[in-house]
Amino acid sequence: MAAKKLTVGVLGLTALAACSAQDLTADPILRAPASAQQRIGDNGHPVYVVSVTADGAGIAASVGARPLNVFGHAIHGFTAELPPAAVTALRRNPHVISIEPDTPVHAYGQVVPTGVDRMETERLLPFGSGTAIDVDVAVIDTGILAGHEDLNVFRMTDCAIRGPYNSTCKDGSAKDGHGHGTHVAGTIGALDNDVGVVGVAPGARIWAVRVLNDQGNGYLSWIAGGIDWVAAHAGEIEVANMSLGGNGSDDGNCGYSNDDIEHQAICGLVAKGVVVVVAAGNEGDDAASHRPAAYDEVITVSALSDWDGLPGGFADQSLNCRFNPADPTDPDNFETDDSLAYFSNYGADVDIMAPGYCITSTWNDGGYNTISGTSMASPHVAGLVALYMARQGVVSTSAADTVAIRDAIAGAGLAQDSACGLATDDDDDGFSETLAFSNATLLGGDGSCGEPTCAADVDCDDGLFCNGAETCDPARGCVAGVAPCADDGDACTDTVCDEDLDQCLYPDNGTCCDVNADCDDGDDCTDDVCNPDRTCSNPDNGTCVPVGIEVLACSPSTIAPNQRLTVAVSGAGFATGAAIDFGAGIALQSLTFVSDTALSAAIKASNKAALGPRDVTVTNPDGSSGVCVGCLTVQR
Repeated sequence: MAAKKLTVGVLGLTALAACSAQDLTADPILRAPASAQQRIGDNGHPVYVVSVTADGAGIAASVGARPLNVFGHAIHGFTAELPPAAVTALRRNPHVISIEPDTPVHAYGQVVPTGVDRMETERLLPFGSGTAIDVDVAVIDTGILAGHEDLNVFRMTDCAIRGPYNSTCKDGSAKDGHGHGTHVAGTIGALDNDVGVVGVAPGARIWAVRVLNDQGNGYLSWIAGGIDWVAAHAGEIEVANMSLGGNGSDDGNCGYSNDDIEHQAICGLVAKGVVVVVAAGNEGDDAASHRPAAYDEVITVSALSDWDGLPGGFADQSLNCRFNPADPTDPDNFETDDSLAYFSNYGADVDIMAPGYCITSTWNDGGYNTISGTSMASPHVAGLVALYMARQGVVSTSAADTVAIRDAIAGAGLAQDSACGLATDDDDDGFSETLAFSNATLLGGDGSCGEPTCAADVDCDDGLFCNGAETCDPARGCVAGVAPCADDGDACTDTVCDEDLDQCLYPDNGTCCDVNADCDDGDDCTDDVCNPDRTCSNPDNGTCVPVGIEVLACSPSTIAPNQRLTVAVSGAGFATGAAIDFGAGIALQSLTFVSDTALSAAIKASNKAALGPRDVTVTNPDGSSGVCVGCLTVQR
């Protein structure tokens, strides 16, 4: 009798070509970190890299500079230690194209995917410290790329085979010819290292169980075999993820009343204490009509559409990786941030919601990819369950234990109508599942979510985020158009100088030195301070001469589509409260005034950002502005 073919498909809606196969591995082209300090030469002057039209050595000699390097192939130019007078002279030379500070460089590092970020996992775990979660998770899927540098693949077996073998599955191999299983594995447990992405339970030991072929399809026999193999290792595996499905229902009797062998197998696995997490499905209908999503014994996960890793629904379509302007009727064009994904199944069988839209994770080519679907939501919860069990020492040996874990995880989630829940009331099926939440007190977190307050971050230098043009006010938090927390060169380190008390606040309470005491920014105040209203305080109370803005360089000077980056902008004449514009497709997430010659901007390039050079414009509150032509380049 021919094998019964099960209509099984991986529940992952592939991303548009424009946002697929995004490789986030360390770029061999090195870029300067935002905190980089300019290189200082042997004579005590800053070192600059200068590009010219021709004859770099000759132009260097014209200002008395001794080149450290001379370029003449890809570009013409030189590197040299330059005193201020030489820099000024070069800027006036019509043969000089650009002058950029020589700053340290490093390879691009690890990023926190939006889904992991939206669950507030980084508030619970100190990412960047090599965190490794001691837990075992089975991924019942298309297999996994065992050699991926960002995964801890512990054991492998291939159940998508035709035999004959002495057992249902063949151990030692689970090659992923599709990519789906590798992507799921990364969301669960991508390593906390210096490359790629990081998972919800970083470093979890992944057991690769291949039950679907390279097209993402399989047979009932393969899936039953994979579940049976995991059950044989139930003493070692805590959690199993199944981001797959087909048509079916729950008979309320573990499949023994309606001859559902998959249900019977899952009940047998759960009876051994393994928590099974499954995708709700992508049909946009009731999960009760789809298996294994309909089964009461599993944790069924619907998909949250979130594009920026933050609550509130603030992200616009520039961050929607599936936005398709070529087809005005495409349902992705009508999707909104922080909502139930339009394709997600729903209903009473859904236990919890997790990010499943534009999710970046590991891929079977050794790189990374961004795709969408409830298949991407399910591993967020599988990772969350694994994280909970490992951190809290929870042991599961029975079906009752798995139910208790399911109820605990769902009960600790964020309510849909909470401040960190959905931005739109579009989950109107009458069953408002909670949103998966890593920073819950259940897992040892402090229960906080959303944008961090900047109340204790009085000099705005630790990366706490204010939306759009907002800045940190030490008393009120994030305030639109106010930037009182600038680093103004006083003697307070990582604190703010309270000028009324003449003290440094948070934490050292020391004594402030005079702020900008010599007014060395080119105004006509001598040994005095230039006030924001352009007047000088003591002794002469004269009028300050406004200083024009000059925007010189961005470091790093390149950004890739869909990349977040902190850019150091150098120049002259910047004022507290300055605004900055990087052009269409590049969203400003925060802007920090460092000094009158430096700004720090956290930006995000959309997937649709046009490739090529961009002008960067800085505008002071008084309306004066400056432009750096071609300062930032969007490139893949």
